[in-house]
Amino acid sequence: PPTANKAEDAPTPPLSDAQKAHLLGAETALWTEVVSPDMLDARLWPRAAAVAERFWSPAAVCDATTLYPRLAIMEDRLNLLGLKARTNTTRMLERMAPGETEAAEVLLGAVSPVRNYAHNHEFLQIRHKQTATEQVLDTPADIASPDSFDAESFNAEAKAFISGHTELRHDLEHRLNLWVNNDSAFTRAAAHNAALTPALPASAQLADLARAGLAALGSGHTLNWRENARTALLAAKKDIAASASIHVVTNTPQPPGDLIQRIVPGVEVLLDQSIP
Repeated sequence: PPTANKAEDAPTPPLSDAQKAHLLGAETALWTEVVSPDMLDARLWPRAAAVAERFWSPAAVCDATTLYPRLAIMEDRLNLLGLKARTNTTRMLERMAPGETEAAEVLLGAVSPVRNYAHNHEFLQIRHKQTATEQVLDTPADIASPDSFDAESFNAEAKAFISGHTELRHDLEHRLNLWVNNDSAFTRAAAHNAALTPALPASAQLADLARAGLAALGSGHTLNWRENARTALLAAKKDIAASASIHVVTNTPQPPGDLIQRIVPGVEVLLDQSIP
């Protein structure tokens, strides 16, 4: 099981005013060992805009609760300016599953690649004193974005729903049914396109989580629905924890396909608020 984070993984305390006075500037780095030219714009932008906001804007306007909606807007603006994140992502998907990209797009909108160098197989081989081999960047994890706007929107709606915005039920059920039904469509696409097969377990896991969310909303109850929901959540959270820090990554197996589920927070709040 993943070990507890070491002290150096813990967030540093806020700077004092005296320390802030010594700041000359800041930088953000993108290490490209596992970033191909087709992936570059999607990996670099719009995250650089978020970093820029944190560096140069007053802390009072750096609102984490509105970050993802604003990043989605910034992504569209950057694409209009000529960046190729969306175009390149589509091209990678079309190479992977020509004519059958729809189910993959739905899945990859709800998952993200593992974090903290966990997807850098060459790095892990070196750490384990194995022969290092060049990594081919043509898997679903190379297309999945670290920022899942679909999943974050669902998580925000789930939180709002349990806070009293019951008018969101229909939209939540629509999203969850989409993810449940997508698994069979993705499985059919993977049968014709071998490049999709690493993501089959992630597709099945997404469907399990979506079924848990539907059951928590009162739809699709089975005899053991709550137990099944907790099992699905526990498995997904274990996969997320496997890349919680670089120290955990080094000694912990990663989930199949190097993909983690991003709708876990939303499903969890729905389950916690469901009637026993």
